[in-house]
Amino acid sequence: MVTGMTTIADRVRELRLAAGLSQTALAGSSFSPSYISLIESGHREPTDASLAVLATTLGTTLEYLKHGDDGPNEARTRLEISLARLDMANGDPDKALRLRVATSRLYGEAEWQQEAALAVDDPASLPWIASSLAWLEEALAAITA
Repeated sequence: MVTGMTTIADRVRELRLAAGLSQTALAGSSFSPSYISLIESGHREPTDASLAVLATTLGTTLEYLKHGDDGPNEARTRLEISLARLDMANGDPDKALRLRVATSRLYGEAEWQQEAALAVDDPASLPWIASSLAWLEEALAAITA
């Protein structure tokens, strides 16, 4: 990962180059190569949705692209997992799910957020909510590995 004081432009460019991608390859079918050029030159501030797509292609997180190494850290993620488990144990799956939705924003998971929005008020979704917490623990393990 890119270290030191960097901008979104720096992180996108450095990660693209490290992945051996051209601006055209990074753009794929989601963006134009000129849009990628504008981002990398600092002339365009991408939306979170755009950063989420770029993060997936670059093998990183939305949070890293936005904040670099100064983004939320392992300790915060572990705390969020613990709080969500307490909410589940105390019979408040909706609160646990809302925490998971907030955390999914951290990792740029737009599709998951859409599914979660449908599950919030569905009591049958309790096993799904519990499995989403397991996913969060897996994501944390991958980040800290």
